[in-house]
Amino acid sequence: MRKAFLTVLLVSVIVFVSISFMGASCTVTPGPGPTYYTITVTNQSGINLALEIYDNPSDFVSKFSVLVNPFQTNSLTADYGDYVKIWDATSGIYLNLPPSYNTYMFINSSIEFTVGSGGGWVTEGR
Repeated sequence: MRKAFLTVLLVSVIVFVSISFMGASCTVTPGPGPTYYTITVTNQSGINLALEIYDNPSDFVSKFSVLVNPFQTNSLTADYGDYVKIWDATSGIYLNLPPSYNTYMFINSSIEFTVGSGGGWVTEGR
């Protein structure tokens, strides 16, 4: 009986030590964290613009917004999966954004927009 008990105890210690060494030799790296992108608007027109970030393009209230004065550049940080819209404060309409020319764009990278001197044309540069 004593020999069986010592054998079980020895096997248990060996298993415990083996698992401990495996855990100690393993390295843990952090997983992917949140991804943020910079959305920049360069306003080359004489109109006031608002750069707006939304969770959903049909939302009425933006998560973030910033005014882009005439002949100025401004930017916001957005999450992957957000949507960007540019509001023409003079005409009261959203500008159509390339490449699809919808009034919104899905954010999956940093984006730079330029609103030309004519005011309603938006070009994109990544």
